[in-house]
Amino acid sequence: MGLPRDYILARMWFSLAASRAENAFVHDLVTNDRDRLSAKMTVEQIAAAQRLAAEWTPNPARETVH
Repeated sequence: MGLPRDYILARMWFSLAASRAENAFVHDLVTNDRDRLSAKMTVEQIAAAQRLAAEWTPNPARETVH
């Protein structure tokens, strides 16, 4: 609320979540949300999100062990 929507980053995170889903149920949920979001995006925006997801790497300094 009050923040601009960033469909490109949202789709990037949905794609990363889908690729790391631990079971088919979670994968299907995330993929469905990603596809609904994609319907609101241009081809160029989707391509940019895919590029960001492909280039993304985890930052080990931010990971915590509990």
